[in-house]
Amino acid sequence: MLETIIQALPLKELTELYHVGTMDINNRSEYTHEGHMGLSVSEFPEEWGMIASLGGDTYELTNDNGLFIDYHQVSEETWEQVFAWGVKEGYVKPHTFFAFDYEDDEWEMILRSTHLTKEEAEIEAEGEHEIFPLPGYAGTDKFAALVGNKQRNDAKLLLTVLVTACPNIDGVLWQDTLDVSRLSAPRAIILNERMKRWNIEEA
Repeated sequence: MLETIIQALPLKELTELYHVGTMDINNRSEYTHEGHMGLSVSEFPEEWGMIASLGGDTYELTNDNGLFIDYHQVSEETWEQVFAWGVKEGYVKPHTFFAFDYEDDEWEMILRSTHLTKEEAEIEAEGEHEIFPLPGYAGTDKFAALVGNKQRNDAKLLLTVLVTACPNIDGVLWQDTLDVSRLSAPRAIILNERMKRWNIEEA
């Protein structure tokens, strides 16, 4: 199963990236969208510094052979295989979440609030929104130990776990739209065990 998944993964080369903040692995933020298995990086350090209100130094990381899984290009079929692999390996388990959609006036768009239990969703909705079940996958303690407890129910971080089985891949890329006004910019993670392949200099 794993070999089939790896062969289907969309990949993208990145040779120059930046990190804003500390390089000390023991002094990184408890919360990160990319999980705790590596270093958060971006091609746009200035924009990311504004979005995340980051402080500290900026570091340039270069690698002529940098290779990443292109998160947004993963097919639905491949995701199904990734989740099945995650269940088999004990990283995630099927779970019915509860969610509600609401209109955000500031962003002028419909957002979704997802919760582990119906009770949690009802408390958050305050009777103003319709709650509905949402099938998905909840992370196990084994998964949380890798990606961080705050990200344990972000099952799609299974991609970062998959990278550990792919010696030629450095991490995962989220090719998000560059739009600082909407707090959006491309970002990636380089796994800790792949850092030795990158040249690091203070920018």
